[in-house]
Amino acid sequence: MKALLFLSLLICPCLAFCATGGVGDGGGGIGVKCETELRVLDLFESEVIGVQKPDRTYLDLQQNLAYYTPFFIRHFNDAPGVPGEEATIRIVKMFESMLRDFQFIPAGERLKPTDDATIGPLPAGCRKVQIAVQDNQGKIQVDRELWDLLPSRDRAALLFHEWIYQRARSYKVNKSDKTRKLVGDLFSESKPQPQLGDVWRSPSVAWCGFGIAGDAEVFEVFLGEESQNGILGLRFYFRGFRGEYVTLAKTGFAADLTLADILERQISLTKIKISDGSELELERNGTRLTLRAAGNPLLAPSGGFCELAQSRK
Repeated sequence: MKALLFLSLLICPCLAFCATGGVGDGGGGIGVKCETELRVLDLFESEVIGVQKPDRTYLDLQQNLAYYTPFFIRHFNDAPGVPGEEATIRIVKMFESMLRDFQFIPAGERLKPTDDATIGPLPAGCRKVQIAVQDNQGKIQVDRELWDLLPSRDRAALLFHEWIYQRARSYKVNKSDKTRKLVGDLFSESKPQPQLGDVWRSPSVAWCGFGIAGDAEVFEVFLGEESQNGILGLRFYFRGFRGEYVTLAKTGFAADLTLADILERQISLTKIKISDGSELELERNGTRLTLRAAGNPLLAPSGGFCELAQSRK
């Protein structure tokens, strides 16, 4: 696995903020200011322009982090089990560490606007402002005057946004649209489906990566054995799909395939039906597994690994 030079995201544990490089000049935390009221764009789009019903609001930032962090952990459920108090405390401390590392710019100065967001028309009297900018090393510059105007719940949403978008940028994502949608969902009453679904209900789970940085297509996936319509097979839960970071659940199913087939390379050519209607092909070439878009062999990734992530009787 080390020889693959696979995307740094794969060796960065989910529940740790990693300072890996992204693309362009940086990613930004954008806000919308309407007269004296300021909201992060994620929640403005979700709750003001959109129809999402906001979840709870607390006056204190730490209270907001303590309430919303378990939903954050459940969504990025990289390990089995329900997030307990210890896990929540650990991730809240991670966010607090991010906050301590904020680089506040001098009073009176403004951050250079980023162009990583697709924004529709804003209501009359409202304008876009740049609250934060994350550079290619993961450092976050923040406008202190705008930060001080943010409600505590929006500050928590901004921290979530910066962590999620940094992870997405490790996959060379240069638009924050999907990150903002996910943050809006996490802070609403109707939570999104977890990224890895119910994979940890499977007795055995494998974690696989296909492709290396620079390939046309890169996949990162967790595999669990399950039954679909009475047919046993493997359920694929994608974290990376064709070079794109997966923020919301994307799954596929391969009938008559087991984890032993994957781990022992006992595969010829297997079709995988994806939830969005597309299809992938999993194939063994000698001792190497490849995963590619069906009928597109020229884009076959150039390497891959699979290892057991969970095994219980």
